[in-house]
Amino acid sequence: MIPHNLKQSVKAHWEDETCGVRYGTSSDRASWFAQIEGARYALEPHILAFANFPSGRGKKVLEIGVGAGSDFCRWVKNGAHATGIDLTEAAIQLTKEHLHYYQLQTTNYKSPMRKISLFPITPSISSILGAFSITRRILRKLSARACAF
Repeated sequence: MIPHNLKQSVKAHWEDETCGVRYGTSSDRASWFAQIEGARYALEPHILAFANFPSGRGKKVLEIGVGAGSDFCRWVKNGAHATGIDLTEAAIQLTKEHLHYYQLQTTNYKSPMRKISLFPITPSISSILGAFSITRRILRKLSARACAF
């Protein structure tokens, strides 16, 4: 079990500075989103090949820890039926704005989690919040053909 004060500290940190936003400096919102995306994939170039966003087309994707929404928008742009969650309201609002900037919408579905096909596991989930047990519970609910990475 994770101590309540640790969760609150982590939440407060990411509410103040959503993951990746420090790389956006432009006052123009379109340029700002381009800057944070550019920095994300320049600093972590392995993400594009590893995630293989086009592989999500037509699949149900659950992204836990959406941050500024760069990866989430790529899932949606590539035709995934994506659902994103985050510990912070700041990240959820920023991701909604990011989707709006690209004129994208998510497909909301209420099917059970066992039907999710792809499940990206982010470092913040697996390390900060002690998500081993959380991840184990989620993986038990995935379909037999699901891909977790």
